[in-house]
Amino acid sequence: MDNIFTVLDSKRECLGYYYNGDIKESKTSKQVVTWDYKGTSHDEMIEYTKLYANGKSLTEVCPDHLKDEWERLQEKRLAFQSAVLVSKMEASTACAYDIIPQWFLKEYSQVKCEIIEWAFSNLDRPHNYSKMSGLERLFYDIKKNNLKIDLTAMKNDASSLAVRRQLKRLSGVNNTISYNQFGSVTGRLTVEKNSFPILNLPKNFRKVVKPNNDLFVEFDYNAAELRTLLALMEMPQPNGDIHEWNVKNIFNDSVTREEAKKRVFAWLYNPESKDEILNKTYDRQLVLSKYWDGTTVKTPFGREIEASRHYALNYIIQSTTSDLVLEKVLGIQKFLESSSSKIVFLIHDSFVLDIPAEERYNMAGIRNMFASTRFGKFGVGVSAGKDFGNMKEIEL
Repeated sequence: MDNIFTVLDSKRECLGYYYNGDIKESKTSKQVVTWDYKGTSHDEMIEYTKLYANGKSLTEVCPDHLKDEWERLQEKRLAFQSAVLVSKMEASTACAYDIIPQWFLKEYSQVKCEIIEWAFSNLDRPHNYSKMSGLERLFYDIKKNNLKIDLTAMKNDASSLAVRRQLKRLSGVNNTISYNQFGSVTGRLTVEKNSFPILNLPKNFRKVVKPNNDLFVEFDYNAAELRTLLALMEMPQPNGDIHEWNVKNIFNDSVTREEAKKRVFAWLYNPESKDEILNKTYDRQLVLSKYWDGTTVKTPFGREIEASRHYALNYIIQSTTSDLVLEKVLGIQKFLESSSSKIVFLIHDSFVLDIPAEERYNMAGIRNMFASTRFGKFGVGVSAGKDFGNMKEIEL
């Protein structure tokens, strides 16, 4: 068990570890298995067993022989936390081992290490572990960024009851984004409770989110799911806007862009819908026969998702698109390691950078990196603005 460790406090000035039955100020190269990612203690050799557990909690993976002891310690931990709240001590700045008795920290950490050891020995290492680990690092870095939230940007709309209710909700959440890569069966991102709700923020509220540097820049795949469908059919990607391409090449200019878009998506995910004109270009059955065996979807990224026929195509396309976006964003994060530009959030098929003016020269290169996918070159739109609600498309 000497390779198992747990982090007692991840604040840099308080960093402490538990392993081999004792609390230490540092760890050695032998300690390479822990529960979850903490940026202050990371190195490439560490295995995170939370990823083996597909995001389940320690309590959920706790083996039967440790459950009673773990529940007892959890109750005692909550009692200590309540005592800290009553004392009005500032727990966010204090070190864990200064406010919780060391005898309890040792007892609690020992059982935690035993659960970690059991999980490491009994659960399978995910085939895409490297990517999952990379995402945990990305999301940790995103969570460290305090968003600049200006609720006064909505003052001219405050006469609306719906706006006032939304303002009240936003005033009660954190100004950080905490993503969960295990929150949906397809791998599409969700956010944790009390995270800033960037994924479902009403569009008229986006102007409250402002950059800490000079500019927000958003990189967004054009019609990502349609492009994924074509890729899974092994068909070439149209240049330019795919909806305009559909207007000209499928509908012979008989409908508007918006009408074409609505018709395509109303048909695409409804297996009962029939549209012979669309099916000549977008062969749903071909994709189903390649990636669904009648009970389980198996995507090009190795995800396996149980699905009925009604949901199978939806899962194939959405899951593949989500994994593709995340794959590309991880590469861009690595490219930005020595940069002042930061990835501040992702919204399904797009990601947003907070950049200083002097790094605008990077934008064309980042767009090209995002566009160059394992399935060929995807169309990418780029927009920029002084807040997230006022983004204008730009040419690079």
